[in-house]
Amino acid sequence: MEALISAGAGLVGTVVGACLTWLIATQERRLVATFEMHREFNSAEMIASRHKAAELLEAHPQQTIPQLRSALGRVEMQNVWDVVYFYQRLWLAIQYGSLRNKYVPKLFGDIFYWWYDRSFESQYVPCHTTISEDLDDLRKWLDDHTTELQRKKWREANRAFATGSKSSGGADGGS
Repeated sequence: MEALISAGAGLVGTVVGACLTWLIATQERRLVATFEMHREFNSAEMIASRHKAAELLEAHPQQTIPQLRSALGRVEMQNVWDVVYFYQRLWLAIQYGSLRNKYVPKLFGDIFYWWYDRSFESQYVPCHTTISEDLDDLRKWLDDHTTELQRKKWREANRAFATGSKSSGGADGGS
């Protein structure tokens, strides 16, 4: 009987240990993935793409992103797609549990709101493509996972940047 209890306790301990190891490893993978996305977003290449994309979209505020694609061609739009596809991947990583979500608003929220307010909302979301719907879903998720005060600070910083006022934080100037 003692051997059976001992074996049962050993089995329970093994299962609990395996579950804890899996949980810790999953959390670690999510944290690494979150910071890897942040590192990619702030790489020199991506910053250059974001600046060029912002300049292009600001030069054509009345056109939707698909209209610009038709008028300018695939190559001219590459920087815009770099930004759009990054945010789509961010949304999919959030949606499918691949990131530590509690870090996402602080790492990506302010600049995403800059893009959303300055371009995505008027130039892409109304197109009702899968990607534009993903961008809108990311905005809704951020709305649900941030406070009104956070969003207010981001938008005030974005407005201050747009008017050339000194900003206390927020968007990075269209990047």
